[in-house]
Amino acid sequence: MRVIITFLGLYPKLTEYQYQNKVYSGEVFAEALCQFCQFDRMLVCVTSEAKINTWPILERRNDSRIEYLEIPNGETTAQMWETFTKIVQHIQIGDELIFDITHGLRSLPFLVFLFAAYLRSAKQADIQFVYYGAYELGKGKPAPVIDLTEFVGMLDWLTATNTFLQSGNSQALAQLLQAHKPLGKNLKARQQQQDLQRVANAISKISLALQTNRPIEVMEAATDLEETLQVSNNSITQWAKPFSLLQERILTEYGQFALAKPESNSRIRARLDKEFEMITWYMEHQHLVQAATLIHEWINSALESNYFNRQQLLYIKEEARKLRNDMAHAGKDIARRQEATTIQTQMQKVYQDLKQLYGAES
Repeated sequence: MRVIITFLGLYPKLTEYQYQNKVYSGEVFAEALCQFCQFDRMLVCVTSEAKINTWPILERRNDSRIEYLEIPNGETTAQMWETFTKIVQHIQIGDELIFDITHGLRSLPFLVFLFAAYLRSAKQADIQFVYYGAYELGKGKPAPVIDLTEFVGMLDWLTATNTFLQSGNSQALAQLLQAHKPLGKNLKARQQQQDLQRVANAISKISLALQTNRPIEVMEAATDLEETLQVSNNSITQWAKPFSLLQERILTEYGQFALAKPESNSRIRARLDKEFEMITWYMEHQHLVQAATLIHEWINSALESNYFNRQQLLYIKEEARKLRNDMAHAGKDIARRQEATTIQTQMQKVYQDLKQLYGAES
């Protein structure tokens, strides 16, 4: 079902609105919406005063699809929650939603974006449009209708970016990049699409390499990401603006792992340094299985390099080996099985011992 959710103010005023080069008039913007927007139901949110002063304008259309929903004035957070609850109760799973914030009272325009984000997640709603009839910009000409829909997506970008930064999982972020299609089919548009795909591939490669404990691939992918973002910057800025605002955070988080030609014999120490940064990242993000595995392998490489105290390395290696084996056997080895909280505590101890050794020899 396609549902319009609109709000009415207290002072109707006959206004001409321009949408897609056509002009529509109404005493409230919802009247104009009725003329250019297809819908199955219009939920008109009104305060007690708006119900008396403004609702009759829509009521006289005698359209059974249009109904009012009385909401409080929004003077307290409790009243805002009440409004939120009332609106949510009228939305069904999978509804297509159109929001109109033209006459929203006080904080309602802000809350609408939160409503939209919640309904997308909780009720799988499809947010098709968020409209604002900018009647104050009319002044001798039809007031423009501003489509604010793309800003609802900012919450998706923030969530996807935070997921990538906190867990290393890039799936949602890569999908958002791939979903942005530059307009046109000319050479420039194809190049821009390739740029966005290249960025999506770069972050996906880092994500997969971290999840599968492939430090060399992480270093190569982080190096590639820096280069890809630089080359693709113009396309990102034009077609994936939310990502362009967040890419600095991504570079800060994953750029630290960048190392060109990491397998070169001349880069042994640099490779060890980058791997230790990955161990730290795993520990900070609670990826204990990967941390234990990489600690064990890092110590093997460190023993061959002669950069660190051998005796201390061997002691830490043995502790890391026990923890790695316990986790690798999924706690099913009864002889050595420990509680998850104990594993976590012991992993912290091993990491701190290794960190102290690493810091002393760096």
